[in-house]
Amino acid sequence: MTRGRLGWLAAACAALVLADAAAPLAQSCDDCVKTRFWQVSPTFWTDGSGEAPPELAALKTLKPADVGIAFSGGGTRSASATIGQLRGLRANGWLSRVRYMTAVSGGSWAAVPYAYYPGSLDDLLGVPAPLDFATVETVPAGLLADRVVRSKLGHVGLQEAPSFVPADSDRRIADRIDVSTLRSALVIGRQAVRKLRRSEVPEPERQNKTYAHMLGQLFLDRLVPDGNRRPYTWTRDSAIEISVATGQPAGQFLVMPDDRPFLIVGGTAVKAVGSEYPRLIPVEYTPLYTGIRQRFGSVGGTYVWPWAYDRLAAAKSSSTEILVSPKPVDRMFTLADVIGSSGAAPQLELMLGSSVPAQLRPALRQAAAAFPSFSNLAVRGEGVEEAPAAPSAEIAHGDGGFSDNLGIMPLLARGVQNILVFVNSSSTYVENDQLQSYFMRLAIRDGNGDKTFNAVFERERYREVLAGFDAAVRDGNGALYCGTNWTVLSNEIYNIRGYPRLNICFVYNHPAAKWKAALPPTIRDWVTPPDPKKLSKQAKALQRFPYYKTFGENRTSVIQLTPLQVNMLADLAAWSVTSDHAVKTIVSAFGEAVLPAPMPAVRP
Repeated sequence: MTRGRLGWLAAACAALVLADAAAPLAQSCDDCVKTRFWQVSPTFWTDGSGEAPPELAALKTLKPADVGIAFSGGGTRSASATIGQLRGLRANGWLSRVRYMTAVSGGSWAAVPYAYYPGSLDDLLGVPAPLDFATVETVPAGLLADRVVRSKLGHVGLQEAPSFVPADSDRRIADRIDVSTLRSALVIGRQAVRKLRRSEVPEPERQNKTYAHMLGQLFLDRLVPDGNRRPYTWTRDSAIEISVATGQPAGQFLVMPDDRPFLIVGGTAVKAVGSEYPRLIPVEYTPLYTGIRQRFGSVGGTYVWPWAYDRLAAAKSSSTEILVSPKPVDRMFTLADVIGSSGAAPQLELMLGSSVPAQLRPALRQAAAAFPSFSNLAVRGEGVEEAPAAPSAEIAHGDGGFSDNLGIMPLLARGVQNILVFVNSSSTYVENDQLQSYFMRLAIRDGNGDKTFNAVFERERYREVLAGFDAAVRDGNGALYCGTNWTVLSNEIYNIRGYPRLNICFVYNHPAAKWKAALPPTIRDWVTPPDPKKLSKQAKALQRFPYYKTFGENRTSVIQLTPLQVNMLADLAAWSVTSDHAVKTIVSAFGEAVLPAPMPAVRP
């Protein structure tokens, strides 16, 4: 286990000393309101039965080009690279043409703010420009990069401490401290801090909201007004439709600006199966609906409006609507919950406890209560008289990378014909078994997830991708390979129906020789030091560039990266799609009708 991961586990154990189980939330149906639902056929993967995705008809008008982009997991390393990749795609004039955008884990920490940010994208992403020796170490390029640089979990964690202080009856520490006094002091302190910061969050005492509250403060509060507090939806029209059904004003819902791609964020429901390895169930969070595509017993097979996810009561009212409780402004499901779930990488390891002595495992499993858990609604049957399945008990909702770490599966489930995959990994492409898992079944089931059911491409294509990377790298270019006319294989777990004629490009975070050669000499020496035995402080900070650790890259921080680390990775990532070789390769694979070659004056 890495030092960073051990540090995380140690912190979780310390928090557990003050932890207790979350009390169930009692609800009646006096405040039930209607929500839209969509059923997904469990046999779609074999026969293509069922309706088209709810968003597709509108998207075909808004975004005629059938193209999707996917941002992989990887904590703030991936968030930094995603910033650069979005910047580069925008510089090429391609971002406005993208129909679908998927993100997993750390990729979602950048993709979600991008999708909902209401201001200037120049301010958010930064403007493509050569790295400046005078500012590269101190000034993050863009507001989103600034949030990564400021991603200290410690100070936001203090505000969540009261929800982990046990009741007086907790015998573990009752004989050592006055719990009621401690709890009161912490609650008063947190309320005072939040009032000063004007950042009250919904359900502050619900423990499984803790991690989401923390990430919401880091990546949403300064960029998406009330992203940690208000419900969200796709467009103004969908907000009005929700308003008609619920009676809640449409203006309460955050909506995406019209020019953004349709967002799909990947998560994983972690369902315990006795003492066996848990069942990992893919979850999709979108602006229009949230849910599980495939049926897993009484769980899944249904999408609902995002605000209605995690409801505690339900009754069918029509073939397209169910009654749920409580109303949208209570038991809030927010964008913070989305990035909290998708980026909850330590959760599974805490639940398994396989990396620590047996006596510590129960404590670690209870510490996992800080990570998201939600109820899942599943509708069965076609008639109005048929009641939906009872909402599940709260199920742990963890990192999207537990299953689909590259975020490819939602795009394949929708039959997207042109896909650009950004692999923002912590290792070289030769060592990346997660990439390999999409081509063949790998016997991997551990604290990082289950990669035994991910194969969706023909096995021989994996060698093709590696050979393509090798050829590009030998010529000094980035690790980029595009395949055309691939066949997608059907997959039951993700409910993907196979289809032909897929064009797909993989862009790997590789420090290309041509990119290095174009750097200012001083900065180039930081990346490739002339004397490896005499490293400057800048060179030391970039020793693992661009393969920063997901946790603990910097000794005093869990996920935080420095301005230098963020700026360098974002610059490389932007170059990886704007270089002459990248533009030529991608345009050739997708065709000018999908992504036309940018005008020279447009590119940096």
